Amino acid sequence: MSVNILLLDDSKVARMAARRIIAEALPEAVVTDTGEIPRVFELVAETAFDLVLIDYNMPEENGLSLAEPLGAA
Repeated sequence: MSVNILLLDDSKVARMAARRIIAEALPEAVVTDTGEIPRVFELVAETAFDLVLIDYNMPEENGLSLAEPLGAA
């Protein structure tokens, strides 16, 4: 059974590193990533994710401020 993971980080290098770590730990995982906050809400509306990993230190807002609206989406 695959695990759907959404990864949000404004750093492409951090997203690439996280993808590699996830692939090693959970080879069956399907990882979708983005560096854009608005895109996260589009992706959540389209797909049921089992886990959302959010960078805390984002330019527009922090990861904690996104947690509540994502939970409601």
